[in-house]
Formats: sequence, C-alpha cells, structure tokens
Amino acid sequence: MKNLNVLICFLFISYGSIWAQAPSYTNFEWDIIGIGVAIPTGSDELGTGISFGGELRFNLTDNISIGIGSDMSLFDVKNLENLEDDEDATIGFSSTGFISGDYYPSATSANRGFVGLALGASDIGDIEIDSGNEEATVIEGESGMIIAPRVGYELGHVRFLVYYNIGLKEELINHLGLKVSLTLWGGYKG
Repeated sequence: MKNLNVLICFLFISYGSIWAQAPSYTNFEWDIIGIGVAIPTGSDELGTGISFGGELRFNLTDNISIGIGSDMSLFDVKNLENLEDDEDATIGFSSTGFISGDYYPSATSANRGFVGLALGASDIGDIEIDSGNEEATVIEGESGMIIAPRVGYELGHVRFLVYYNIGLKEELINHLGLKVSLTLWGGYKG
C-alpha cells in the first residue's frame, strides 16, 4: 500500500509538470524558417554548404524549453555555380530529425542567450544532377544517431544558433552549423 501511495504521488507530480508552463513567455515557439551555413569537419571531400530547417519548442519554464525539429544540410553547392551545359554535379547531403532541450540563464526579457543539446537520427547521401536530362537522383548512404551541443541567442522573434552535429557512427558527416531563424508565436509576456 505504501508503494502505491508513492506511485500515485509521483504520477500527480509528473502530471503537473507536464502541464507546467513558462509564466513570462508564450508556451510555444516555432522556428519556421531557419537558414544558415554548414561547415563539414574531418572530411576533405566536402565543401561548405547551406543548411535549412525548423523547430517547434515548448517552454516548460522561463528557463527551460524542449523541442522537436529537422535540419537539412547540402554540401558542395559551389559545384553548381561553375557547371558547363554538359557536366554533371554531385551534392552531398545530411538530413536530421531531432529532439532538443535548451537552458536560458536569463528569463527577464525577449533578448536572451541559451545553451542546449539536440539528439536525433541522421541520414546522409548524395544527390546526382544530370545536366543532360535535368534530373536529380538521390543516392542514400549511411544513417545513424547524432548528438549536437548548441549555443545561441534569441533577439525578439529572431533566433541565432551555432551547433556542432556529431555523428555517433564514423560514416556520418560531422559539421559545424550557423543558422538564423524567424520565430513565430514566441515572445516575452513580462
């Protein structure tokens, strides 16, 4: 009976924390448009590319948020600029889905810094563009888990993010990302 009472108390506390919310910030924030630069590390084959994606976050408290998002990075994009009419091109890609958690040391304004961590799964591969047919073929490569420590700054409805995507499999692409996002719904209520 004593264990049952402890279990019931734990369930009530857990239920209350699920519905907890940040009193000074809106509940949900959505980085609807995130565009940036992806810099691969440890690979001489890939050049700097572009990164884009989005993330939906829930503010558990004024200092903690959790989220879910996705990110797509395209490498060797520079190859497309110098193509002749009869040349083919290959672009490397990394596609990631993740869950995230962020900690905000300050919770007194709409402008605040944060540190966080994202965990997820990543797929890599190549996109081959045949200039003769104007078709693209996707060649899938390895997939595996990633971990991404991150740091950033929220400036009202604009979010700046620097992250390092670390593949937990040797074949995955590790890269440093710098991204700027437009945030909907987020904001400081005071």
